[in-house]
Amino acid sequence: MTVQGTSGIEIGLKQLVSIICKLHRISADAEGAMRARLKHFQRLGFPPGTNTGTGKRAAYDSSAVLSICLALDLTKMQLTPEEAVALIKEHPAIFRTAREIAQAEPDAADRSLDPRFLMIEYTSLLVANLEIGARYKIAIGSLGEAVAKWNPNTDLARSSVSWLCLTYVVLALNRSLRSAGLPALYVGELPNEPNYPEMF
Repeated sequence: MTVQGTSGIEIGLKQLVSIICKLHRISADAEGAMRARLKHFQRLGFPPGTNTGTGKRAAYDSSAVLSICLALDLTKMQLTPEEAVALIKEHPAIFRTAREIAQAEPDAADRSLDPRFLMIEYTSLLVANLEIGARYKIAIGSLGEAVAKWNPNTDLARSSVSWLCLTYVVLALNRSLRSAGLPALYVGELPNEPNYPEMF
């Protein structure tokens, strides 16, 4: 069931699975595997408020849909679900930047839109006592800004660095929402961002 209110959208797990499978061009016969992945995120308590327990349906609002899409894209960058969740929780700027992009009402045809990137460097992966999120360094901004924010002493040629275009994540998600007959994320106000701790 879909509810459209002031927060934009509220959808159930089944519809979320369908939207995400279309977004990532996953065939219908693999929807069960995606459902299992989303259930795993629920068990991790992510996004906040979706781990409703047995017998109660989880509802995903605009904020939760955006959060889960960010986490899934991070797992495509070789992070485990646990690492993706920890990174988003320990670096609130990731969600905040994606939220700002959504509220800017970007249009896929708007070539003047300045894409925002998340740059991740994998550090100290073999140090077992580091918190998951502390194993990575991040920078966010336009392509030039993200590089400029980086430690100039870092030898990028020898580092393991990945890039995620946050602007593309939002634009692609909005296209998928529209194709499912739902409003894009920027229709109405996004609800308050999840209660991720401030680490900056």
